[in-house]
Amino acid sequence: MIFDRFFKKGYQYSNTRRHLRLTASWPVKIESGLSVKSLIRSTADVSGGGLRLMVSEQVNLGAQIGLTLNIPLLGKSLPVQAQVVRCIPIPKMNGFELGLRFSVIDAADQKLLNEAIENQLPPRERSRQQEGEWWRNF
Repeated sequence: MIFDRFFKKGYQYSNTRRHLRLTASWPVKIESGLSVKSLIRSTADVSGGGLRLMVSEQVNLGAQIGLTLNIPLLGKSLPVQAQVVRCIPIPKMNGFELGLRFSVIDAADQKLLNEAIENQLPPRERSRQQEGEWWRNF
């Protein structure tokens, strides 16, 4: 795979993104699925299909997590359910990076989130992400 040289040995990369993503540090309150140590975090990046964040404990792939995502761009919080699709140890941070895919999100909220992210992305970054849409056809 052409991406192998960019990732640690043993990590299989498969780009399944279908939404533009924005690097953002938005507050997230974890409602269920993790212990008390990981209740409040912030995102590393967000898209209309999921988010990435750091937590202090390892989480099983496929686990369901209930979240409330605070979206400053919209001035509101969204309740969502997300599935863990990636959990990578980050020793320097004493934690784990979680990749979460939204499994339950209100369609109108998802549309607002997508629009807010698209409006925040600089045109060049938006074009760069959209150029990579070749993978959607597989």
